[in-house]
Amino acid sequence: MSLSTLRRFAAIVAVAGLPLALAACDSEGPAERAGAKIDNAAERAGEAIDRAGDRIENSATADNAENAAERAGQSIENAAERATDKIEAAADKAEDRVDNATRN
Repeated sequence: MSLSTLRRFAAIVAVAGLPLALAACDSEGPAERAGAKIDNAAERAGEAIDRAGDRIENSATADNAENAAERAGQSIENAAERATDKIEAAADKAEDRVDNATRN
């Protein structure tokens, strides 16, 4: 995975969270809090990607670069999985709260 791919993924994650961040500006209801959690998860994933890219850039030799790239790739996969899990959980929670709010 190249550094440009990592940075592109980080940009996608950041842009994907932007509408949620803008929607959370008006009030702090359950959906907005869930959106904030999603934003935080996306931001943490982007930070993990940046750290992984830094590790690749700082590798001194080809072997170190290969090992760093593998570790960085694994780190990105793990961060993406955790972010996905948190985003799905937050979305489910928000959906439940919105459903409950609209029933009353």
